[in-house]
Amino acid sequence: MKKIILILLCLSGFSSSAQNKKEIRKLHIKSTTVIVSEKSGDKELNYTESFESYDSNGNTIEETLEQPDGDFRKKVSSVYDKNDRITEERIFNNKGQLESTTNYSYNSEGNKTEEKKTNAAGIIITWWKGEYNSLRNRVREEWLDRNGIVERYAVYTYDNNDLKKEKKYFNEKGEVLSVKTYSYQY
Repeated sequence: MKKIILILLCLSGFSSSAQNKKEIRKLHIKSTTVIVSEKSGDKELNYTESFESYDSNGNTIEETLEQPDGDFRKKVSSVYDKNDRITEERIFNNKGQLESTTNYSYNSEGNKTEEKKTNAAGIIITWWKGEYNSLRNRVREEWLDRNGIVERYAVYTYDNNDLKKEKKYFNEKGEVLSVKTYSYQY
């Protein structure tokens, strides 16, 4: 099946196959619509695959995804802080009902310290925490259950050049699950 994707940048009169946050901000793009044309045999199907809208800083504040038959698939709504860091993401199902909310927290250095995803009833689905050293390197991350109990965690070590040397994953008992080592060629 041959797929041709046309990207129409609404309200801008500009067409591009790749846009990034910098271009969106520079060109004052307010939204992007992706239209797909699929041809299979003698039949051609055209549909809107997605629609994104942006704030004045180029952040995606809403994304709507549709099925090829035109039915609504899901919507993602995002909120950002004054430093352009995502602080909340809400996902709505194909009936427009809230499916999940993910909240993000940051330390004073701008490093993400927590990511907590809850379902529509507010019950925790996933929970992640990160810790950093004075050089802003992540030194530990934890995955917690809905009660805040650590299920597994990872510890990072760095070399004398401040490059990541090793990442060890542990289970809740502190037993090593796996180790990633990093080597660099100079």
